[in-house]
Amino acid sequence: MADAYVDLEQTASTATSPYETWAKAAGDFQTAITEAGAGGRVFVRIDGDGVGTTKDTAASAQTLSFAGTDQVPFGLYGVKDATTATPPTDSDLCVRGTDTLPVFEATGGGNDVRLEELNAGSAPVIIVHGIRFDSGALFLSSSQIREDLYDCEIDQAEGWNLGVENNVNIYNTELIFADSTSVIKLNDNSVFNMFGGSMSGTSQTHLVSPALFGRANFYGVDMSIHTGNLMQTSNIDFQEVRIVNCKMGTGHTRISGTDVDLGESFIELIGSTDETGLGSGESVRDYAKEYFRGTILSEATFVRTGGASDGVATFSYAITPRTASTKEGLLSLTTPWFGGVVEGDASTSKDFTIYIANSSGADMTKADAWVDILYPSEAGTTNHGFDLSRTAIDASAANITDDTASDWSTGAGGKNAQKIIIAKTPDYTGMVYARVHFAQAGTNTLYVDPKVYVTDT
Repeated sequence: MADAYVDLEQTASTATSPYETWAKAAGDFQTAITEAGAGGRVFVRIDGDGVGTTKDTAASAQTLSFAGTDQVPFGLYGVKDATTATPPTDSDLCVRGTDTLPVFEATGGGNDVRLEELNAGSAPVIIVHGIRFDSGALFLSSSQIREDLYDCEIDQAEGWNLGVENNVNIYNTELIFADSTSVIKLNDNSVFNMFGGSMSGTSQTHLVSPALFGRANFYGVDMSIHTGNLMQTSNIDFQEVRIVNCKMGTGHTRISGTDVDLGESFIELIGSTDETGLGSGESVRDYAKEYFRGTILSEATFVRTGGASDGVATFSYAITPRTASTKEGLLSLTTPWFGGVVEGDASTSKDFTIYIANSSGADMTKADAWVDILYPSEAGTTNHGFDLSRTAIDASAANITDDTASDWSTGAGGKNAQKIIIAKTPDYTGMVYARVHFAQAGTNTLYVDPKVYVTDT
């Protein structure tokens, strides 16, 4: 475990092992990484005088191999031109968009850039800050390693391939896609998280290509360059893509197909500008979740008067199954949890009411729609009791209670208002949470007022 230095203008005659000062710095990345060893740190500057080469480059595939374990992370840091401090401080670190980043590059078509473990099975944690990776083909992450990348630039001609059980977190980083076929390709049990930063270059046909138990999450990312499919259809279940508070591209689609056999795979967009036709100031009701078997979308037209509001306008959730689906009875479509406040004293029973309407005009039964609820149940703790409105025996026979008092918007969404009531005695004052399930195959849409209404029983 040691510090080592790289000066990309350094010549072989001045590079001296163990490369512990700038004067003795190595002239390439891997030499210093190997010397630093497990848990070491490598600092890379372009050169000592502010002019000269910026790259560790080869016209062939390039690999960086890191020693370490999941308990002993390895650090690779790009620092500003002419940095002389040993070790550098935070103020010396390169800032993407402000400073020219040191580059690790594989030129030419078909030549990949790969990050991997030096010793097979060691599962190192790699922390990278302020480095640009240029790949003539793929940017590859090996299996069972964790990578945390900060203020980096990653330019890949063909996309980013994750390894099995690979965990990647990137912060304030720019992903540059050189071709429409580029894709973020997950692998089994891999996780890709992107916080801040942006995407640039060419819009891809597919943004994410999922895998079994693969997950991709994007938070606060400028994704406006992307106008294609966000999630590629595959024949693998248990895939998740989640996009939160991101800037979206015009004309994109969420899923490229409708394979109803993939019951538990989904893409979810929360507060992502204009995803459901709402502006950035209305992000509370800007919601979309799509399974291969149907959708749950924010709805601004068919709403309940006096219903849930983000302070700007009333909204509802619209749940629509795929016509061809045969699995709604087993795998329902479910709204996100929503809540309210209940005053509890262990002596007064409360009615928790959820209002719904549907586009068919026919009554919903307890087998078609039901509510899960969490309510304050044990004073002196944060424990919440759980209940649901569906029962096993009479679910298919009993209709949900009609709601004759509510005023829903006219049109297809305003038909057949109903209400689901669950009576409970909360033991203390706190939050109550609910979500609505819809399990009816066909073209009927269920509209949900996403608010828990509390009254004394």
